[in-house]
Amino acid sequence: KTFCQIRALVPWPTATTLLMGKNIKIFSSKILPEKSTQPPGTIAHIAHVGWTIATGTTNLLVTDIQMEGRARMSAFDLANGLRLGAGVVLGRSYEEGNGA
Repeated sequence: KTFCQIRALVPWPTATTLLMGKNIKIFSSKILPEKSTQPPGTIAHIAHVGWTIATGTTNLLVTDIQMEGRARMSAFDLANGLRLGAGVVLGRSYEEGNGA
């Protein structure tokens, strides 16, 4: 379902979620075959190819994103710039306990 929503909303209006209290737009994703073992929205792994995000049933590989106030870039580059690690939960603000 998440993958289809992302595909349906590109190029406009674009699928969005929260990261560190800011909106991020997701431009490109891919469904991964392995089962999700973490809560939905959790970044399970960060690699050169992108972020592996748990969805509740399977994992989603997010590769191309744009954070509010920044240029569109690869998910890996944004993770490096923000020094993100696995375990960060998308869709939460700082007030909800996401101290990424």
